[in-house]
Amino acid sequence: MSKAYFGSRISDHILKTPEGFLICKDVPIARTGTQQYRGCEFGGPVADGIYNVQRPEAEVFDRAAVASFEGKPVCDEHPEEDVTPDNYGRYMKGVCRDVRRGDGDLSNCLVADLVIYDADLINKIEAGKREISCGYDCLWNPTSDSSYDQLEIRVKHVAVVD
Repeated sequence: MSKAYFGSRISDHILKTPEGFLICKDVPIARTGTQQYRGCEFGGPVADGIYNVQRPEAEVFDRAAVASFEGKPVCDEHPEEDVTPDNYGRYMKGVCRDVRRGDGDLSNCLVADLVIYDADLINKIEAGKREISCGYDCLWNPTSDSSYDQLEIRVKHVAVVD
């Protein structure tokens, strides 16, 4: 297994609780289809080479993959280490919940609601910080010299990034 990232965006479908927490609804957190990765992003044979990486529907919507997103920490940028019970206080700014297959235009995506508790990250999101990048482990199965399938996707965290 090696670490990887998936990028997306928080929509404008955002609510605030009476306490001031932010709920970002229907955020795409994973999608099927082909993505391009540089070799250095996953250990490909040529670091600056571009590789087509397929995320099969069966892998993205696999029960274990979906379950791996539930309750995972939302971070402000990617942490430099895995988030654990020993360090979650430094990194966890919210939580990922209600992970499900999207509808309509998002039917090729897993979507979730992100609940943001941290005032600083709430302010950044309200000011326009909306990029999402999930950190996850997976197996990289080569299908040709320049193509791979991602298998056994398991999320580590969801990061809100610049």
